[in-house]
Amino acid sequence: MAPNVFAAPISELHESVSTMLDNLAFIEKEVTSLELMDDLRNEIVAVCQRFGWTLYDVRKEVYILVDKLGMRPDEEPFDPNVVNPDPRATMGLIECWIAEEAQAMHTLVTKLWALAEKNESLGIVNVLVTESAANVLNAQVRLKEALSSISAQLR
Repeated sequence: MAPNVFAAPISELHESVSTMLDNLAFIEKEVTSLELMDDLRNEIVAVCQRFGWTLYDVRKEVYILVDKLGMRPDEEPFDPNVVNPDPRATMGLIECWIAEEAQAMHTLVTKLWALAEKNESLGIVNVLVTESAANVLNAQVRLKEALSSISAQLR
């Protein structure tokens, strides 16, 4: 199997991670300028930061996946200490990590919806986080599709 069959899904993985990072950074930046309770602002920022840190780890795993797929046969591996050569192990990590953070984002969105129903002034915060979270979710779907595409090629 030629490594170039993985080029499009790997590109989609990179783009999806970038989209998620951009939306999380947007939330963090915008929420600082809005009037809301400090504890809620801190919670929103904490969810975004934790998700962002996970995405940096995911980015590293994508580079490891590229190595495992044999896409750069003449180059040194991104991480020469990788023990398990199975790309499915790396893909499972990526999917699991993203799913955990997406669940935390979903929990935050649900909380904001409930708070905004009780307090109109939180409407703008709710819209900001919900719309950006929807963009993150859409990127997560594209990421999962890219992983599925790679998995199908490995069979």
